[in-house]
Amino acid sequence: MSHKININGSVCDEQLLKEIGRRIAQLRLRTRQTQEEFAQGAGLSRSALQRLEHGDEGARLTTFLAALRMLRRIEALEMVFPDAELSPMELVEGKRHTPLKRARKRKAKPVAWKWGDEK
Repeated sequence: MSHKININGSVCDEQLLKEIGRRIAQLRLRTRQTQEEFAQGAGLSRSALQRLEHGDEGARLTTFLAALRMLRRIEALEMVFPDAELSPMELVEGKRHTPLKRARKRKAKPVAWKWGDEK
């Protein structure tokens, strides 16, 4: 039975985590592996895999990535995080893509220190 979750701004994190965990468990079961076998093959502890499959907030991103690798689904991340491309206008204008840089606060210019009794 197909189970879809309507992913939009109103879905809470807890629901998404549980759905991701359910789908990972479902894919693992299709490989006919127990949690112990799957975890060992992925280089995880069984309890880490259980946390992921149950949608536990404490599951680590590295556990998720290890599970995706074990399921041969790591390439699917490319659909979620595609490499930034030039917009059509940038192509027309011949602009090159330059990576965005982190914004930094400008340092305040040092003020000459005074004792306070100067005139």
